[in-house]
Amino acid sequence: DDAPLTGLQIGVALLCGLILILDGYDLSTIGLVVPSLSHEWALAPAAFTQAFALSSVGIMVGAMASGPIADRFGRKPMLLFSVAMFGVFSLASAYASSLPMLVAFRFLTGVGVGGAMPTTVALTSDYAPARWRTSLVMFMFTGASIGGFFAGQVAAQILPTWGWQGVFMVGGIVPLALLVVLFFALPESPQFRGGARPASAKANPVSGLFQDGLALSTVMLWAIFLINLLNMYLIGYWLPTVLHLGGLTPADAAFATSIYSAGAILSTLLLGPLITRFGAEGVLALSLLLGSVSIAILATVPLAQAAMYVVLFVAGGGFVGSQL
Repeated sequence: DDAPLTGLQIGVALLCGLILILDGYDLSTIGLVVPSLSHEWALAPAAFTQAFALSSVGIMVGAMASGPIADRFGRKPMLLFSVAMFGVFSLASAYASSLPMLVAFRFLTGVGVGGAMPTTVALTSDYAPARWRTSLVMFMFTGASIGGFFAGQVAAQILPTWGWQGVFMVGGIVPLALLVVLFFALPESPQFRGGARPASAKANPVSGLFQDGLALSTVMLWAIFLINLLNMYLIGYWLPTVLHLGGLTPADAAFATSIYSAGAILSTLLLGPLITRFGAEGVLALSLLLGSVSIAILATVPLAQAAMYVVLFVAGGGFVGSQL
């Protein structure tokens, strides 16, 4: 906790951030390909609701299972398994020939995506000195937004030529190639070297969040987290389809969606200094307000394309910034 920041610690954060870039890419792909899939499979966009829902259920399963598994077997094995999981089943999604098959593959992709998110935070935190821990974790977590941005940019280029299958193939091949690098370059947590388990693994019961006057804050934070996640998944899954139904081509809708993620990247970089100066509560309230007003404008006001990009940029910064 008192050690200076070293190249090793920065390297761990960078590798975990790279995992989250791929994680964010694979999380975004299903929403980006639905406009094309609905045409090719002659299905209404609403038919893909199960694919969206089961992706989120898979993320929940992966996130809930990753903690106990990582505490028992180590952070690195859990991360390698998660990357392999979302890589394999993203690649499999490119060969889906029916909606039920796609739903199953997206659930399994979600398990890998959900398993990687908290484990990258845990491993980065294990290596970070106390005074740098928050900054390193937030820097590392920009990877998820960067991945969403790249997904929209890549989809905009790939959809006209390779089709929806190409979007999934990139999301499968790149993580599987990265596995080799991670196997050799990613260190295990200091707490698990030699097969040891951390002594503090069972020292933080959930009941502690409701003691010492924390109950109201805990419930309010959980409520904000739930409501804002609803916003993020609703927008993340359906925005490309809504924009396509509004007149954009699938490729243009994917590009516009990437602007939403670009706003999230900028907000993540600005959050640390703003919180230091104005406090977390005020920054959170402002972020929620910006996200809500922006998405309401998008829903109700006819906008030129340039103005739409600006509103999407602010909405992404507001909602994703609130979550972080």
